[in-house]
Amino acid sequence: EARGDSQRSEVLVPDSAHGTNPATASMAGFRTINVPSAADGGVDLEEFRKALGPRTAAVMITNPSTLGLFESRIGELLAAVHEAGALAYMDGANLNAILGRFKPGEAGFDVMHINVHKTFSTPHGGGGPGAGPVGVGEALLPFLPSPRTVHEAGALAYMDGANLNAILGRFKPGEAGFDVMHINVHKTFSTPHGGGGPGAGPVGVGEALLPFLPSPRILHEADGTYRRERPGERPTSIGRLRSFVGNTGVLVRAFAYIRAHGTALGEVTDDAVLAANYLKHRLGEEGSYDIPFERACKHEFVASSSTLKKATGVRTLDVAKRLIDFGFHPPTIYFPHTVDEAMLIEPTETESLETLDAFADAMAAIAAEARATPEVVTTAPHTAPVRRLDEATAARNPDLRWRPMTGRQMPCPD
Repeated sequence: EARGDSQRSEVLVPDSAHGTNPATASMAGFRTINVPSAADGGVDLEEFRKALGPRTAAVMITNPSTLGLFESRIGELLAAVHEAGALAYMDGANLNAILGRFKPGEAGFDVMHINVHKTFSTPHGGGGPGAGPVGVGEALLPFLPSPRTVHEAGALAYMDGANLNAILGRFKPGEAGFDVMHINVHKTFSTPHGGGGPGAGPVGVGEALLPFLPSPRILHEADGTYRRERPGERPTSIGRLRSFVGNTGVLVRAFAYIRAHGTALGEVTDDAVLAANYLKHRLGEEGSYDIPFERACKHEFVASSSTLKKATGVRTLDVAKRLIDFGFHPPTIYFPHTVDEAMLIEPTETESLETLDAFADAMAAIAAEARATPEVVTTAPHTAPVRRLDEATAARNPDLRWRPMTGRQMPCPD
């Protein structure tokens, strides 16, 4: 509207993007246009260019994609987007795969959501991965929500640590002159995928702001002991904050993760990518599972039980349930939707070689069972305290609150 271009009502979303992308665009009132993948798993550039037009408002790209692949044609895609007068959005859900290796802003993205899901120690499925800061390029600065903290002559400088993963061990905000900084642990410092309140994080200040920090502080004495600040000891303090300041456990773990890795945090990306490619090679070499995309992956890869299902009747769901008996939490299954009988396997940077090999061996053993005794797999798990649930009924008739059991529901009914 600011440039008199109000007819743009469509958002392009590759079929390999995270499912929240088309959902978000639809919630905002846009019509989403699905763009298919090419044979190599990347965005089909020809179909992408066909979909672009005067009604295109933006393009939402998850990079690396939900297939675990880095978009190799990103330069051509972004050039086409800007040539069409649209904006480019990058979903940072898989940021842990490109820490210190790729700068979205320099690549040409206009806006990015930095989701701490799986990055900076927030674990996969740990609770609350939708949080995280949004960064924008120069063109969108005038449209940011207000109020912003602006650095003027004699004023204070605030740094948002949302992109901290790109400068770990390479840049010191305090020494550069920043007065205050919010360190967001979303996906950085070991906060896992959904790890519980990743929008939280500590705020660090320089000397000029120390007198105004909330009270009480924990003070480090000259003799090495610690004590709690006494009431009224620092009259310039802004006072107490509210009791609840987020998931403290997430922050403590993230801090420990930072201290443990130090300046070697860039290795997080290297190890995550190495682990995923090693496991992909192991499963592909064994031959029981399909590997739809042979090229190098990033932090995760897609395998498929499609051929195994045709030969034995054993589905991806069955393989996942049987993995429980081998002591492994099953990977994400039936996602992405573009791959039949998909398994999205993401070992992360923390798994040892022994664990990776044990997982690959378990997958091979399950495939062998599927061929020899498929009923063992299709009725799994056998050792878990809870067997298979009626997931269809649970989805249609969810129990959203606890109710006491009565009559025949009781373990020992009257």
